[in-house]
Amino acid sequence: MWDYTTEKVLTLEYAPGIKINNLAVLDSRGYSRSLIASRSIESYLIQILKTGFFHADPHPGNLAIDKDGSLIYYDFGMMGEIKSFTRDRLLSLFYAVYEKDANKRL
Repeated sequence: MWDYTTEKVLTLEYAPGIKINNLAVLDSRGYSRSLIASRSIESYLIQILKTGFFHADPHPGNLAIDKDGSLIYYDFGMMGEIKSFTRDRLLSLFYAVYEKDANKRL
């Protein structure tokens, strides 16, 4: 794969999985919808609040579940970046909502 990757070309490996909206197959194979939802939320919170670099096109065609229950992201053609100033404010907002503190200074 690295033989095909350059400064201007990113080569990705396809990882097979079950599309996140294929509920019948996920249910029939015993995957927990609540665990998938929790992992999805945690993944996005890490992307936005911790790294500031996130997948900006997370529709069902770009998200799948691996056989071990891990999230698979496809198509990194649209990514976003949140600067540290904004990320710090979002993190403060997140904690204010979590703590139900409407008076918290952001």
